Amino acid sequence: MRTCLAHRKHMVEEKPIYKDLSYKVVGAAQDVHNKIGGRPYEKHIQKAMAEALKINGLQFIREQQIVLRYQNAEVGTYFPDFIVDDKIVVEIKRGHRFEPAHFDQVKAYLQVSGLKLGIILLFTPAEVRFQRVLNIH
Repeated sequence: MRTCLAHRKHMVEEKPIYKDLSYKVVGAAQDVHNKIGGRPYEKHIQKAMAEALKINGLQFIREQQIVLRYQNAEVGTYFPDFIVDDKIVVEIKRGHRFEPAHFDQVKAYLQVSGLKLGIILLFTPAEVRFQRVLNIH
């Protein structure tokens, strides 16, 4: 039991991964929401988010194909909304609350890509919310 508590304490004391980069991504999303709100179609929010990332000097790839393999066979593909600075998967959603499917989707992207962090940006009519998702594998 003592090891478990010590491990848990160590995990709490760790600094958030990619803190500064995450801050810039969320700030860009807040700017998008301030300018166009949370009601436009998701594809329009994505286009605005791409512009905001550019304005903030962030490197990103939009809808990069990530291949899921079993043995040597391609068995599926994923297309996350953004991969920022080759470090963070960013997925944009519209609605009023986070859904389990949002987390499952980002966790799958992280597992297949090998990246360590995902951010779900939820555009609501009133605000933009975010959740960080860690790849613990």
